[in-house]
Amino acid sequence: MAERITPDDETRKGLQSCWVSQRLVMGRDRWLLVVCADDSITTCELPNGQEVVVGRAQSNHVCIEHTSISRVHVKLSLRGDVTVADQGSTNGTMLGGKRLEPHVPTPVRAGQVIQLGSVTLVLQRLAKLAPRNVLTHDYFEARLEEECAKRSRRGGAFGVMQLLVDRHVDKDLVEAALHRAVRAQDVIALYAPGEYEVLVDAAEHELSTITDRLLRAFKDDGIEIGIALARYPADGNNAGDLIARAHESLHGVVSTAKAGATSALAGLDELAVKVAASELSVLILGETGVGKEVMAEAIHRLSPRSSNTFLRLNCAALTESLVESELFGHTRGAFTGANTAKAGLLESAQGGTVFLDEIGELSLTMQVKLLRVVEERRVTPVGGLRSRSIDVRFIAATNRDLEEEIVRGRFRQDLFFRLSAVTLVVPPLRERTEEIASLAEKFASLAAKGPTPAMTDEAMQALLRYGWPGNIRELRNVVERAVLLSDGNEIDVRHLPLERMRATRSSLPPEPVSGAAAIIHAPANASDDVDLSKTLPTSLHDDVRALERQRILDALERCAGNQTKAARLLGISRGTLVARITEYEIPRPRKD
Repeated sequence: MAERITPDDETRKGLQSCWVSQRLVMGRDRWLLVVCADDSITTCELPNGQEVVVGRAQSNHVCIEHTSISRVHVKLSLRGDVTVADQGSTNGTMLGGKRLEPHVPTPVRAGQVIQLGSVTLVLQRLAKLAPRNVLTHDYFEARLEEECAKRSRRGGAFGVMQLLVDRHVDKDLVEAALHRAVRAQDVIALYAPGEYEVLVDAAEHELSTITDRLLRAFKDDGIEIGIALARYPADGNNAGDLIARAHESLHGVVSTAKAGATSALAGLDELAVKVAASELSVLILGETGVGKEVMAEAIHRLSPRSSNTFLRLNCAALTESLVESELFGHTRGAFTGANTAKAGLLESAQGGTVFLDEIGELSLTMQVKLLRVVEERRVTPVGGLRSRSIDVRFIAATNRDLEEEIVRGRFRQDLFFRLSAVTLVVPPLRERTEEIASLAEKFASLAAKGPTPAMTDEAMQALLRYGWPGNIRELRNVVERAVLLSDGNEIDVRHLPLERMRATRSSLPPEPVSGAAAIIHAPANASDDVDLSKTLPTSLHDDVRALERQRILDALERCAGNQTKAARLLGISRGTLVARITEYEIPRPRKD
């Protein structure tokens, strides 16, 4: 399982490489061997003054697992003049377009191409190269997926490390220590400011030794560091799982699913962690008040862009006459009152995340302009002739059924596809009843000016039975009102707005459709002191269903058969309404 390792952990075990066996004594001068096989490029460091055998066998100094390579293919001599000698390989060795005679050392210059079957080698002096680069997270994730695919075919293990240092420590100092500690074949990338990730190609029992070497390297430089390690395949068999496990361990986050919780958000939390590490656009769907903005903020905080701007834009509040100027900026004199040039909001979020809330409310005209920005990542200011590049990630959210909006011609399908590279659906609170108690306690604690008032069992049961059409936002308002009315004493059922809380969970049919909301009302004369669970005994289940069917019929009649409007009137999703129409055998309204 994933683990967090601190400088106090003492582990001493052997060190070995599965890709390049490091059995060489490192000389003062070093060489870099670049290996190009198929679509992959790998580099490894070689010492000066040694002979290096290259081939397919694991016993070689450099092992290249490729079918066109012989078990022992060539020998590189780095003693004085650099030479290469074919070792009697099947497919031969080409240097400068000429086939080498077997076992005859031939001088080779730095940068000269050596062809081994269909694999290309280039030998270069490390001193002439730029310092080793720290790669981007996107490249790291792609490389990690390749490694997972390779291991799934031929077995074996490796590790993914995440390192956390104070972001105020000099970056060059951190990366110098990191480069000293890791091996040439290990892949280093920047996950976020102050956070690095390393793909360690080593067997299970060797990972601890490499970890210990990292700890010593940073300790020698006086840098405090936290290290988390996720192992393949014990902690995951794909890049997303391994990165998520290492990240959770590094930050002390226990995933809901791993903790054994039954929350409807368990899988969603895990998926959000994986999505955060990528650059894909995200579309968050869910009813009003379920916490779509909270989810968007969490994705931003977990992403490599976390140190940059998180820009919130409420599309419903943007007027079409001003939205283009506000989003894209304008040049001087572009319109009356534009006395100076102004950068748009999208440019101000350079390097960060743009959250487009209520994207379904955007006009078709603005959808066309936004589509171009999402596709090209370029903006053209109002009155400008040249577009400017922007580096932002888009996260959009809506409570509308965008697929239904596309059918009705109110939302562009191409924009929908661009924004929904990954779609996250946040379930309503009524499907997450196990969270209600903890959320209520949290909101009560935030609202209380003194000690947090306790909640009676009757009050908590009333909260658990309610359908919460307004979701988390409504729960917060109800709890804050109850804290105010309780005057610092315990919160009782009389402090809850029972006149509004008429739909009870006990009135719902068994196994409700996902997204279903209770739409049956308790008797109108229910007082604040009435226990609603006793107003509708379970023996009246058939009557309740009849009442619910009638409510749906009334809503459809009021909305002239428009199912989308009827669902909105009832406080449920259109999919839920369609399921209830089928369940109650209600004739489907005909389209005009």
